[in-house]
Formats: sequence, C-alpha cells, structure tokens
Amino acid sequence: MADSIELPRRTLIKALGIGAMATAVPGLLSSCGSGGSGGGSGAGSAGGPAPWPDYIAFDGPTPELPAGSEASSNVFLSYPSELVRAVEDKPGDGSGVSILLSTTAPPPAPAGENDWWQAVNDALGVDLELNLAPADAYTDRLAVVMAGGDLPDVMFIDAFANPPRFDEFVTSQCQDLTEFLAGDAIADYPHLANLPTYAWQALGRFEGGLFGIPVPRSLVSNSLLVNRTLLGGVGAQAGWSRDDFAASMTELSGTQRWGLAHAPFWHNAVHAAAHGAPNGWREENGGFVSMYELPEFRASLEFARELHDAGVYHPESLALGAPDKQTLFVNQTLVGNADGLTAVPAVVDRLAGSFELDFAMPYQVSGATAAWHTGAGAYARLLLKKAPQERIEMLLRVLDFLAAPIGTEEYELVRYGVEGTHFTRGGAGQPEPADAAEGKNPALGPISGGVPVFPGWNAPDEAQRMHAWQEEIASIAVKDPTRSNGLRSATASRSGGTLTALLEDAVNAVVTGREPMSHWDDTVTTWKSDGGDAIAEEFAASYAELEG
Repeated sequence: MADSIELPRRTLIKALGIGAMATAVPGLLSSCGSGGSGGGSGAGSAGGPAPWPDYIAFDGPTPELPAGSEASSNVFLSYPSELVRAVEDKPGDGSGVSILLSTTAPPPAPAGENDWWQAVNDALGVDLELNLAPADAYTDRLAVVMAGGDLPDVMFIDAFANPPRFDEFVTSQCQDLTEFLAGDAIADYPHLANLPTYAWQALGRFEGGLFGIPVPRSLVSNSLLVNRTLLGGVGAQAGWSRDDFAASMTELSGTQRWGLAHAPFWHNAVHAAAHGAPNGWREENGGFVSMYELPEFRASLEFARELHDAGVYHPESLALGAPDKQTLFVNQTLVGNADGLTAVPAVVDRLAGSFELDFAMPYQVSGATAAWHTGAGAYARLLLKKAPQERIEMLLRVLDFLAAPIGTEEYELVRYGVEGTHFTRGGAGQPEPADAAEGKNPALGPISGGVPVFPGWNAPDEAQRMHAWQEEIASIAVKDPTRSNGLRSATASRSGGTLTALLEDAVNAVVTGREPMSHWDDTVTTWKSDGGDAIAEEFAASYAELEG
C-alpha cells in the first residue's frame, strides 16, 4: 500500500478507501452486458497457465533512498528536477472512455467546467467519463453497475473483497487480457510492464488467463504508527518484548487515552504476526493450513483479550473508521495506530510536530519467531469489459499513460494538473496546489503512477525513519503463499466473504470479552466445515497445477 503518495502541505489527492464487497449482487451473471467478442480467449487455460507479464524496468530518476528489496519502497526526498515525456503520441482515438472509481474526496467540477480534467482528456485523446462514487457507498454503486446490463469500460475493484461468484463474473463478462499482456507481449505497454511482478501475481489467474491490471502497493505497506514521545516517557524501547508492549500500553492508557484501537485486520498484522502465525495460510508439502486453525493465532487472541481487559483498547474501537482512528492518534488519544504507509504524509502534516512519529517493530514473544505480514502487493484491480481487439488495445494504451511513473510529464499532469495554473513549485521542487486547483482534481490518482514510491520531500525525517524501518522489516516479512502464487478457490469466490465475516465476528467477540475463548474454537470448527477445509483443498489443487 505505500504507493505514490503525493500529499503535500495542502492535501491535493486524498487516499482512496473501499468498503468490503461481501454482499451478494442480485442477477450478477445473468443481467450483465456481454460486450463484444474480445481479442483474448482464455489463452492460458489451453496450454497451461499464462505466463506473468514480463517486468521491464522504466529508466527513471534515482531515489535518494532506494528500495533494498521488493518488499520496500523507493523514497524520494526531493521531487525529480528533470521530467521526461514518456508517451509520444496520444493513446486515445477520440472516443469516450467510462471508468468506475471510488473516491473519498468531494466530486470534481464537471469536465465542461474543469480545465484540469480537460487537459488530461486532451493528453489522452479521449473523453473520460468518470463515474465517481463515495467510498462508503461504493459497494452499492458497484452492485448496481454490475447488475444493470451496461458495464463501464474500466472498473476499479478491490483486489480481495470481491462479491460472491466473482470468478464467474470475471470470466463471463470481462476481457481476457492474456494475449495482450502475457510474457513479452506487455512490451507494447512499457509503463504497465514497469509494474512489479508480485502485483500481477496478487491478482491471480482466472481459468489460466490474465484478467485485469493491478493497482500496486509495496509488499511492506502497513505499520503500527506510534507516538514515540509518549512511549519514551515510560521507558519503552524500540526492541520490546510482549510484556514490555503490554506494560507500556497499559501504563499510558487511562484518563481519556488508550493504547490502541482494535480491528480484526490489524489484529492479524500486529499481534498474530508477532506470535508466529503465518500470513493467511501456511503451505506444508503442497497442502495449506489456515492461520486461524493454529495455536499461534489462538495465543494472539488471548493476548489481545488481556490488553482489552487492561483498558488498552479504545471502548468504541469497532465503531471507529480509519479517519476517526487517525484523528485520535494525531490528537494523542491513541498511543498507537495501525495504518497504511500511504497515510504517513497526511499524519505528519496533521500532527505538525506535536510529537515524534515512529514505526514500531514487532514485539518479541517467547518461543516465537518475530515476523511481519506483507500486504498482497496490489490493493485493487482494473477490469475491462469485453470489447473488440482494437478498442481493448486503445484502452490499454490509455491505462499505460496513466501508469507513467514519477519523473514523467504524464505523471505530473494526472497527479497535479498544469504548472502555473493548478500548481506551483515548492522548495524541493515538488508541486504545491494553487487556488485554481480547488475542486478540479479528477480523482485519477489512485489508478495512476504505477510502481509504488514514497514522497518524502515534505517530511524528510519521517521518510528516512520509515525507510530504515521498512528495510529492517523486509528481512522478517512473510508472504501469504496463496496470494504470492495467485491461487484460486471456487469456494472462496462463492462464500469467502461470509466465511471471513464469521471469523472476524468471533475475533471481535472474544477480544472484547463478549464470548469465552471456547467460542473461538467452536467458530473455527464451523468455519472448517462450512468451507474452510474446501478452500484449503482447492488452494492445494491450484498450487499443484502451478508446480506440475
């Protein structure tokens, strides 16, 4: 999730968030428009899985703090001073291109009244028709669009919170891109070729073919952000044990302050990982075991319950959204807040030096090997509806333009607009928004910029601290083998949302003391019989196909 995070002193592009899409979509398959006959035809499934797109690195500017591994991010402490024009010819054909997107920002002025949007249209050679839905209503909008019989050209869909029967929807209604992107075919789209291989793998294959384009994130893209000023006041050290963690957070909790806010996802990232639970699944001799079945995960629940009983967790944790938690962290109501690294520039801007922001290392648990769970490497996919080959190629050229990385004129136009009109230059050469940009950002930031980078020009100290943390964490980072291998499960596609909700409800009930630990054991048994065991078997079969 640490993608291109251009959030200068006055926030220009807000981070995008999407709600879970675990609700059934009525008529999902029967009502969707079929589109035209596409150029791809499941090419991967006939002769084995399609090869992943080749990785062809873009020869761009050198970051001051380069990534030491695929798990970490390139960090720029200054904005590139010399930009290159990466796309010589307009990619479009003058037609309209419809895109369904989610946004956390107010909608921009319409294209006819928006010179930034018009400038992007002119550079692309198309008329972008942006269907922007508020993040908290995106699930409903997506359901209506998918069931309404008139799909947009491009759909932004969360990479893993997919509707039931999503695999069937993808293969029946969306374009197979295998012949356009597999192997060296992607060389026709150099900025898509610059996307990391792990991001393509995170999307997986459908019936052996490639469907969709990843919106990448760094593998180490989340952190437990902490208030080092408060922690230092109680003697907490960067290298802490489980007991140190509990003691420090307990001492700092009380009188309208709490150590943390509980959430199931962050429980897994922080506590389950520290207790040695695998990242989602563990592959053992070709078979797959869920972390939820293992004693390490159960031990992490027991510890989280102890934290809750000691008053460490905010009492309204389950009702707090990510923006609420960030606010409580910035105003020092929370000592720590697990968040994506994309949030760091905004956090630094908001705290305005009121405390030292730091990135917590996992606490040490006796008998466990400390680890950090990586993200998937892609937080969303861009699906294309079926269309004739010529149109698919045009749409891919448009998306390739949008994927142009930092250091290009295309990147700057999409992210910041036109210099002198929508932005001026700051002290490190970075674009700073002008008044004329207000209300005009066409909200393409979340699907632009391609390869993840971290902009540190407005927060160089925190950027260097984050880079050092990320490099250290990369050495103990653990991938989810089902995601890193692009494995598929029909049961997970059909019932994964329901099964995940079953587990998360039980995590919440046990951690908050509403149910005893035995409730967790019963829930795992139910989860296994209702589909968990079937998912494990299907992952094993999918893995065997790759290995065979």
